[in-house]
Amino acid sequence: MSDIQALQGSLLEDIYRFAEQQTSAAHTQVYQNNLLASAFRSLSIAYPCTQQLIGDEALKGLAAMHLQLKPLQTADWSEFGHLLAKIIASNEAFESYPYLSDVARYEALIFESERSRDELFDQASVFKLQESDIDNVYIRFQESFRILKSPYPIEDIYRANLSEAADTDQYLQSAKEKLEQDEYEERLMIYRCRYKAHSIAVAKNEFAFISACINGLSIGAALETIEIEAHRSTENNGLDLGSVLNLLIQHQAISELYIQ
Repeated sequence: MSDIQALQGSLLEDIYRFAEQQTSAAHTQVYQNNLLASAFRSLSIAYPCTQQLIGDEALKGLAAMHLQLKPLQTADWSEFGHLLAKIIASNEAFESYPYLSDVARYEALIFESERSRDELFDQASVFKLQESDIDNVYIRFQESFRILKSPYPIEDIYRANLSEAADTDQYLQSAKEKLEQDEYEERLMIYRCRYKAHSIAVAKNEFAFISACINGLSIGAALETIEIEAHRSTENNGLDLGSVLNLLIQHQAISELYIQ
């Protein structure tokens, strides 16, 4: 390593020591302040609801923590923030906001979805269901497709904090009613349409099927897991394959069906 590289490495180490900012040299503090400002700006773009819930100063603190745990490796600030939900979940300061880490997870998935590449759905691939046993047919999902499960009404919380004032009470009331339900669980499907990410709630059995397919099971194997769960549960967990595939296709979640 050259002397210049060693000097650069030492400077970067000093810059990322935010906890020691009070005693840092003046020139180092300038870099630290600029770095923190960029980190805060990046988080405020990707996590507007989280910012709305906790305020600017708390988000700046989270930005500093994130920089210390995982310094930015490239010049692309859109890649920054992946640890935010985990940092929130492990921080005692946010214990009074038990839903906050899931809000951050939701916002991260929305942000990732909008930056992902999309492909046109191969409509002819539907005939794979006729050409082969469904145990050999798999779903290839769009890069922009995501799912999220949470014990909190994340979608309503998100919309309540980012919608027009006239709609806020509606979403807050909806969130309150859901929290009053016994063992409430929200299951969301996040998809992109015309470069804008959206989310919709899906049924328990639909979510289980989609999750199984995302995790690499064939359509047949995923259906089998649903049937096994239905026998164990008193709930009616029957799944209409045509209905769930139509749901996924309509919301541009699938790129193709393929045989393996």
